[in-house]
Amino acid sequence: MTICYRTSRLVPIATVLCVLSCLNDRYSKPTGEEVSEITSILGVNPDLDIYSGDDSSAQAAVVSPLNLQGVTDRLAVLSLDAKNRTRALMQSGDDLTGGNCDSWQLCETANPPYIPTYIDTVTGLFVVFDVKSNDKITLTNINFAATSLSGIASGATVLNFPQQIQIYVDSNPTPLYSGYVLDLANNNGAPFAGYEAGAVNIYYPRINGNLITGSWIRVMTAQPWFYQFDYEMGKGIMNSVVTSWSNVFNNAGQWPHLAVPNWVSLPATSILPLNITNLLNVTAPGVFLGMKFTVSSPADFTSLRIKIEFDGNQTVDVPLGMFCGGSHPAYNISAALFRRNGLDLYNYFPMPFRNSSKIVIQNSSLSQIPISFQYVFLGGNYPEPFGYFHVKYSETLPTTVGYDHIVLNTYGCGKYVGTVQDTELNACIPQVSFGYAEGDVRIYQDGSNSYTHTSGGTETYFNWGWYDQINADYQFTRPSYGNSGFVITSINTSCPPAQVRSMYRLHLVDQKPFYRSIKVTFEHGGDYDPGSPGNANANYRTAAFYYSTLKPKLVVADTVDLGNSASEISHNFTVLSGSITPSSLNAKYAGDFTYQYFNETGYYINGQVRFNAVIPSSNTGARIRVRTDRYYGKLEATVRINGTYVGTLYRAFSNKASTILNGNNYGRFSDDELEISYIYTYGQSTLQITIDTQSSPDQVHIYKCEVLAYR
Repeated sequence: MTICYRTSRLVPIATVLCVLSCLNDRYSKPTGEEVSEITSILGVNPDLDIYSGDDSSAQAAVVSPLNLQGVTDRLAVLSLDAKNRTRALMQSGDDLTGGNCDSWQLCETANPPYIPTYIDTVTGLFVVFDVKSNDKITLTNINFAATSLSGIASGATVLNFPQQIQIYVDSNPTPLYSGYVLDLANNNGAPFAGYEAGAVNIYYPRINGNLITGSWIRVMTAQPWFYQFDYEMGKGIMNSVVTSWSNVFNNAGQWPHLAVPNWVSLPATSILPLNITNLLNVTAPGVFLGMKFTVSSPADFTSLRIKIEFDGNQTVDVPLGMFCGGSHPAYNISAALFRRNGLDLYNYFPMPFRNSSKIVIQNSSLSQIPISFQYVFLGGNYPEPFGYFHVKYSETLPTTVGYDHIVLNTYGCGKYVGTVQDTELNACIPQVSFGYAEGDVRIYQDGSNSYTHTSGGTETYFNWGWYDQINADYQFTRPSYGNSGFVITSINTSCPPAQVRSMYRLHLVDQKPFYRSIKVTFEHGGDYDPGSPGNANANYRTAAFYYSTLKPKLVVADTVDLGNSASEISHNFTVLSGSITPSSLNAKYAGDFTYQYFNETGYYINGQVRFNAVIPSSNTGARIRVRTDRYYGKLEATVRINGTYVGTLYRAFSNKASTILNGNNYGRFSDDELEISYIYTYGQSTLQITIDTQSSPDQVHIYKCEVLAYR
């Protein structure tokens, strides 16, 4: 029996791969050193996504660099330098009261409206997207769900997609686009635009072949129903990147990389019940670009669990099926980086490392399971800086009313690139309901207490609509999203029948960078009010796909607590012009029950205030985050650093509806942010910050200001 733990004991040092080469090469009774080795692999707390130590300490061996050029080949590369950093955010028609009035007609016509919108005084239309920035803004995804199921079986028509939109860029009074959202999708065409399961979805929306970009973008409509917009702020997106992703999407389910694949096949093995098999060890720098697994039954998708180490840290621990797009129910998948064809499972995410990697498979069933494994490996140094590939598996069996299912909650620096969700309903779950899919998906980035992404429902996050509807809720697979459809099966004989579903979404053209932390949660049901019919529970299983390094790129440098005299004095807080009035508020941020009500003091600022904040002089830029009261209306406050204008704190939508639901001030607190270029901060150890609210059309109440510095 050959145990490939330490390569140098088994083969010449020039040999970098060590594999189990026969059926008997398995851990039937691990003992001694083998036990210690397996324990070190399996002993990582799956609820923690941070390691002891700094993973940047792993130094690659001196070997030839890999010349990788494709957008998928280089997916693990992180854009960390000051000139190339980007932010990815979302606006949608979520219910501001925490309920389930997500974009129905009564939502926007209520006074005040339940959804984030306002009426444009020039056009008389509802504004549903409004973002302004010193950086270039690019729309990366537009999604509208059907307003009804009428005619939906025959496809997308203006009968069930009546939304006409107008898109305005910068201060141009003439819309860049005016027409049906359905026509915009048809004009863009495959592979980025299309209709599926009750929703029109457009990635990289273009007008006359050009991306929708500007420093101020607004979208208006007379029917603001069921919508969400993803956008990026940064230097902009090159046309070559759009073309590259178009090629990948057009070949979804096939080899996605520009690097030529050289598949290595290992001898088939068989894993004993409740045992672990070491599939592969690599002891040289390089990258996996593809993995293929062949099993004997769809039950193996959940019974087998893959665990992967990179440079001594385990970052992958997930059921094999979810690693390749979804576990239960089984359906064929042809996605950009996932593929399932019968019992063949593929994962094409690039997985780089600097020194070593180890892949093991665990059998959690009581039966022996045969498995075949193939992989593509390129030896050499992967382009820096890169993030290690992670798959975080989470399960809540069942969910609890009032608390979101946590998909991911981690610190570090990286980018979020995909979600797989498996859900199950059965009669044994309290308050079980198909309505779990009414729950919003929320993403919080870099320590913000306000979510930076939210959807109008679970299925809309996965880019489709109208779950539990026979004509609309069907099986489909697309390059970046898919749905197994409405499936009834028998899972647990004591609780038959069960409805199961598997969905995936890949964030490839809309990657979600984070520089300090990221938290992804799934609400289940339309709202969490006691006794509400919107309460709904289910069994949730999710896999979060992301690239990350342990060390955050963004750190809190200083905090100014307004209303606190000691903090004001230490930061030399001064009123330059106008007036300030003390403001006190008991409220909470939008979110589940983990967000509690608290009292906060600050000021209604009608003029200019100035304060000092310390910052490391070696910084490569900064971010200002202010805690505000979202009730009063639009926020538009100019910011100066050491006397120089650097940008405008801008939030278009108020939350006057926060007082409706029992008058409880739900979601009144808001964290509003402004990116500051390194041009204004590098080499400075103290920033003199001036905030001027005189141009804001509504009252501005500020309670706290954080200054975050990029390392």
